[in-house]
Amino acid sequence: MRPRLSGPSTRGGALLAALMLLPQVARADLAWWLTERFKPAATAYEGLSARDIHPAWARFSVLTYAMLPPAARADVAWMRREGFAFEKDGDFNGDGRPDRALAGVYRDKAGRTGRFLLVLERQGDKWRKAFLHTEHGTPGFSIVTGPPGEVHWGTCMECDAGAILRPRGRTYAFEKGRGD
Repeated sequence: MRPRLSGPSTRGGALLAALMLLPQVARADLAWWLTERFKPAATAYEGLSARDIHPAWARFSVLTYAMLPPAARADVAWMRREGFAFEKDGDFNGDGRPDRALAGVYRDKAGRTGRFLLVLERQGDKWRKAFLHTEHGTPGFSIVTGPPGEVHWGTCMECDAGAILRPRGRTYAFEKGRGD
């Protein structure tokens, strides 16, 4: 007796196979910045150690255009043109000293990962941490943008979600809203 090529058992198997492939298909339809993961690899930045930035951190990486996946190559020109960056210099708090906002990923000593927005302030010839926001989870994409003198931070380049960093005395606070 020949096996049946259709019927309940074959349809069930096909349905099961389709459901197993669904995560890969859905992931393939998403923009690269929603799925890309980055490896925290550095232990220092501009004279600041990972511990100087956060006492629990083991490694971190400030994102760069060079770290982007091949799928991002077609987007880099418009990202640069529109002011999407991973590092932004300015005087964000109006104190007359240079500030730098950085988007990146981290791994702590316990192995937990996530993404961050870091603001450094120049004091003499050294940088000091002025503000750090972390989001625990996947070490994924985030971007810094905004008009001169402002820092907008987000994890999506086509979404209205994000946050605007506002000076609050000697530190900063996030204002939810458009982060682009």
